[in-house]
Amino acid sequence: MGLLIKILEKLGFIKMESSTSKIETVHVNDLPDWVELRIEEIVSKNKLDEKLINYTNKLKDKRWLLECKIEDWEKKINSLGLSYKTGEISTIFSETIKFLDLLTFPEELKIETVIELNEKIETELNKIQEQIEKSTFSHNYSFILTKDEKELAINPLLKEFIELNHAKKIFQEEIVKSGYQRMISLRVKSSQLEEYRAKIKKLHENLTIKSERLNSTKNKQEEKENELQQFKENSDYSTIEEIELKQKKLLTELEENDDRVYLFFSKIKPVLKEYSKIHPENQLVHNYFENTMNIFYQDEPLVIVKILEELKSALVIGKIEFDPEQKNMIFKLIEKAGSGYLKELQDNHFKLSKEQEELRLKLENKDSSQKIEEIKYRLDHYNELVNKLSEEMKDVEEELNDNNIVKKREIDFFINLVKVVLDKDMEIKF
Repeated sequence: MGLLIKILEKLGFIKMESSTSKIETVHVNDLPDWVELRIEEIVSKNKLDEKLINYTNKLKDKRWLLECKIEDWEKKINSLGLSYKTGEISTIFSETIKFLDLLTFPEELKIETVIELNEKIETELNKIQEQIEKSTFSHNYSFILTKDEKELAINPLLKEFIELNHAKKIFQEEIVKSGYQRMISLRVKSSQLEEYRAKIKKLHENLTIKSERLNSTKNKQEEKENELQQFKENSDYSTIEEIELKQKKLLTELEENDDRVYLFFSKIKPVLKEYSKIHPENQLVHNYFENTMNIFYQDEPLVIVKILEELKSALVIGKIEFDPEQKNMIFKLIEKAGSGYLKELQDNHFKLSKEQEELRLKLENKDSSQKIEEIKYRLDHYNELVNKLSEEMKDVEEELNDNNIVKKREIDFFINLVKVVLDKDMEIKF
């Protein structure tokens, strides 16, 4: 049977699944180490450390060679007495020396450092090459050549730059071919995933703390609700509740009464102002302007009614001038005041204030009223805190959900990148 299967497989009639295909599982905590191990494998497999040393040695040699050549060229220019004609060449040499300072390396070489250096090399070389091409030195350079170089068909400095660029290009191609730079992308992504893991962990911790606080607050809220319910079942509570309702009603009535007083005097004030000009000695009228409400309730004899009658006489004889329409309105107000309207407002205020005070004293004499107020205050506090914590939890849950979505997307990206770079199937545990 086994032989038959092998024959059919060989002829292409059936295809056996490979048992070598294996999914590698890595926890996100171990991901940075996993990536570093893969990078080391790529470096070792492609002998990148050896190529790095060879390349940096070439750059060091090129630096030493160019420093020597520039020194020789400068000496030759001076010996020929051409220094006064070669200002732009001197500038190019100075820029080249500055560029050569880039080609210094630490004892411990790193591929990433040299990759970054290559970017700087390319930028600076382009600048100097452009300077050379714009100058006469691009074609007028024979005076610095040695006998062996007389047949050189290219600017000697440009020639060195081309060779340097070629070495850089070969090294870069080796790096790209090895997949090293893609692994650096994996390193960055693994760090980002670790950051997401830490952030998500912190959000979970925050959510747990808020959940515990919310549950604790809800328990306290429930305790106060039960406590209040017990008081409500007490006969004393219904009396207290009735008193509080009456207090609210009285407060509304007092405010409405004040509104009527304010409205009356706001209409009469313009003519009172004119009256005060005729009788500046009348302090009561001045006081009505300063603090209408308080003075009105203190003016129990209602002297203001007599003043309004005098004001009416002044209007009639023309001592105070207003247009006919305003006069008619003022006369109606004065007549209303004289017929007992202001007296009614004043008496109503005193009556309502007295009732309010009586209710306040009743509440003070109730032993449980203060306790009820305290329970209500605490209950309101817990209600607000429950709402606040619920909203905060909702915000944290939304942020957690957003981060989980991004995390999922980043994991998928990482797994796909591993497949492309390393041809490996992997699973990441969070």
